[in-house]
Amino acid sequence: MALCDSDFIIKNTSRYNCKSLFAYVAKDSIVHVPDGVVAIGSYAFGDKDNPNDTITKIILPDSVEKIENHAFAFCTELKEIVWSENENLSLGRNPFTGCRSLEKISIPKNVTKLEEFEIPVSLKEIEVHSDIIRIPYGCFTYEGSDSLKSAVNSETVRVLCKNPDYKLIDGFLVNVKHKVALFYADKNKRTVHVPDGVEIIAEECFDELRFFNSVSLAAEMEICGRHCVSIEKVTLPASVKKIRTLAFTCCEKLKSITYEGNTSDLEIAELAFEDCEKMDGRKVMVICRDTPKEKLFAGKKITGQYARIYQIDSMLRKGTCPVVRKLAEKFSVSTSTIERTFDDILFYSGTDCLKRTDLIKYDREKKTHYYTRDFELKLGDESLWRN
Repeated sequence: MALCDSDFIIKNTSRYNCKSLFAYVAKDSIVHVPDGVVAIGSYAFGDKDNPNDTITKIILPDSVEKIENHAFAFCTELKEIVWSENENLSLGRNPFTGCRSLEKISIPKNVTKLEEFEIPVSLKEIEVHSDIIRIPYGCFTYEGSDSLKSAVNSETVRVLCKNPDYKLIDGFLVNVKHKVALFYADKNKRTVHVPDGVEIIAEECFDELRFFNSVSLAAEMEICGRHCVSIEKVTLPASVKKIRTLAFTCCEKLKSITYEGNTSDLEIAELAFEDCEKMDGRKVMVICRDTPKEKLFAGKKITGQYARIYQIDSMLRKGTCPVVRKLAEKFSVSTSTIERTFDDILFYSGTDCLKRTDLIKYDREKKTHYYTRDFELKLGDESLWRN
């Protein structure tokens, strides 16, 4: 049931189970939203067909926690917002669409996560505080623009880097105060190394699909000489402690994540790899420094050179490595490829001065190959994923 007075229509919405400002119906230039209102609804003050040309200032009470999408849209004379100081305040998408008189915006200090934020053409300054821990790389775009142009030079990067607590490091926009990798801005590399010192991979940090799958942007990037390249491999330094939900969402070509720390040091959110098609079905989503080698290829088709070396080495150590023809069938390769794999094992054993038959013998009675001595096979974890 709507509660009405001469200035406001306030509804007790079922969505948030709280009082929501549905519409402002008066013509005052300065608007004091009533105390007790918890949510500011979408287009509460005007819309495209009925813009508000009288409001110059809106004052929010501290009871306000939720500002929905387009909440202040089409207040054509709006120049100032006095924000709620509620610690739970959240800001929806594009709150100032059509506010053509707005010249300065200060993001509320209690808002730590931002959504898309269209910049009115009149805006001269956006003040961003130091505690933003989630922001998409396409957050700030000028009103009417349908693309990001060059992501590494996007308006989002420009706005944030005016604050010294945000730095562009190796293609990542990093909140250095909170040690959070907010987003990856350079979509021109297949292999990525997160900067040392980063402790948290933010939500949607590697979200490739939202903007870079759009036809118009892909075409524009092509014109600018930049190509939309999907990330395939990511290395995380040991400093990383948390991967937030949806951090790698829609990275459709992502094949491997290598973590330079131990398994117990890393906290991974449940949906961190949502819609990563190449990662689906793998029992080991992230290869850590202490990941047991026998788990590296669990549920994974063995096609790479280094993967074959590891698997055949494991068989030889157990004395269960069959004849070349059967190995070729197992790995779906030619017999000559298996012969070269034996030579590779000799090379990576550091005993290349020996002949293969001095290290690997064939037992005709048991019909299997075996090692004649113990040695260390020197293969790095990252090379094991070269498929």
